[in-house]
Amino acid sequence: MVPRSGALIIFLVLTSSTAAAQMRPDPLAQSSRRSDTPPQEQGLSESDDSDDESDSKSDSAASSSSSEASDPSGPLASSVAGALQLSVNAALVQYTSLSVSYDAGGEGDFTNTIWGFARNPIMLEAGYGLNDQMVIGGVLQLGGVNWSSQRNASLPGTETSEFNFAIGPKFDFHFLPDSKFNPFVSAIVALGSNSTKEADDTEESRFLFDLLLRAGVRYFLLEQLSLDPSLTFGAVLGSGTTKAAGIEYDYGLSGVHFAIWLGLSFWLK
Repeated sequence: MVPRSGALIIFLVLTSSTAAAQMRPDPLAQSSRRSDTPPQEQGLSESDDSDDESDSKSDSAASSSSSEASDPSGPLASSVAGALQLSVNAALVQYTSLSVSYDAGGEGDFTNTIWGFARNPIMLEAGYGLNDQMVIGGVLQLGGVNWSSQRNASLPGTETSEFNFAIGPKFDFHFLPDSKFNPFVSAIVALGSNSTKEADDTEESRFLFDLLLRAGVRYFLLEQLSLDPSLTFGAVLGSGTTKAAGIEYDYGLSGVHFAIWLGLSFWLK
């Protein structure tokens, strides 16, 4: 039989142990409560962190693109893909050397150098950009001059008129479509005619076949406007007729010509 004081001590020990056990957290219960939490709430903080990171990247990309757009030193795009080209070209100086062989016998050599935009024909160009580098199209060359002189009243004056015409296809190839300095080369095949008439009823007419090679650079002042200096080399074949004093002389001709051109092109995109 246990003494009364000992029984009281045992009762207090058991009571305190039971209370401590009730206050200790149950890991199984915590795991159960964690599993009962909706998945949306569990991933809320992770989603917030991801959104913040995405916003930071978007702001950085926008800032980068804005700085690139505002950078005036960046190259202007000079791609000609899908663009319609309209150009005006004039020769600053042109040198021509021809050899002539007359059907009736005899030969002759002629050279000619013409300076200035006013004396040289104007060449019009039209083309279409197949891609960033290639343009196909055509050229039309027109020009003419008329001058007269009177040395004194007792002598008849002289008058001379001349007209030039040529037309044909062309092909351009560009090397740097992403730069505002865009070098290019061209090939042009042209059929043309030339006629001259003088006051003494001397007339001359020519029919010409011209193969022209061109190298130059297009400097894009704007995305749709370029300045086009170029150097051309041409080989020409043809035939002609001279009529003087009622007699006609037929001849064949061949030769070469060089020219420095300056053009202005509009690119309609």
